Amino acid sequence: MVLFLVKPKPTDQANRSDSKSPAWLPASYLEHGGFKVSVVWIERGEAYAFKQVFNPGPSVLTRVGIGIDMKAKVVAFSVIQANLNKAVEEKDALSAAQSLRAFSGQGYHYGAKGCIESLGKMGNAAVPTLCRLLGDRTLSHWHPDIISAMVAAGGVDVASDLTAVVKEGLEYWQERLPKLKKGWWNNAPDNERRSLRSRYGRLLAALRAIRPLRYEPCREVVSSLRDLWRSSETLSDVGGDQMARACDAVLEELTGGPSAP
Repeated sequence: MVLFLVKPKPTDQANRSDSKSPAWLPASYLEHGGFKVSVVWIERGEAYAFKQVFNPGPSVLTRVGIGIDMKAKVVAFSVIQANLNKAVEEKDALSAAQSLRAFSGQGYHYGAKGCIESLGKMGNAAVPTLCRLLGDRTLSHWHPDIISAMVAAGGVDVASDLTAVVKEGLEYWQERLPKLKKGWWNNAPDNERRSLRSRYGRLLAALRAIRPLRYEPCREVVSSLRDLWRSSETLSDVGGDQMARACDAVLEELTGGPSAP
């Protein structure tokens, strides 16, 4: 039986009655599930752990792989995390980006997310690296998080970069629209559907990120995107007109009132 533990954060330790006594916590995300989901049982070389197979649903004891493979992943994750820790200490954005790619390649969601959050805390120096990551199609799943990190790192200085993302999105959907079939969100072939959803999420994230920045030069492209979306039933039936409403929100922020219909 293998138990995974983490050290408490300094704030958690300070709140303990005996702050000098180190306490270990279960290595579960936000402590959900506690020790139950922080244990792996290895029997005859097979690894088992409690896992939520269906959401919603309970955590059930499930085979999660081969024991030796799990141990190899732990070693690999430890090396990647050590690289990230050093990158954060030295504010080395390029090295943190390497950790992101490594975690993403290993399929470690929480590790990759931690890398992106760390980049967002490095300030303006990390913006060029984040922009390059945003151009990496192999990381398309992470583009919305990368956009959030860009704003955290650079604030209004990244508004022009976000406007470029919106412009790119407008051109993409203008080109795709003639061949797009109604109901594409659920009915398009698997590879195409994943690509379309990724593009949609990236564009929506850019709109939401640029809204509070009140960047006047984005007005024209956001207006054009809104008009395109509302001109097509194929586009506007996705998410309850979510994209067009996000455009409206950006324009309202710029004008201080409701945008023109």
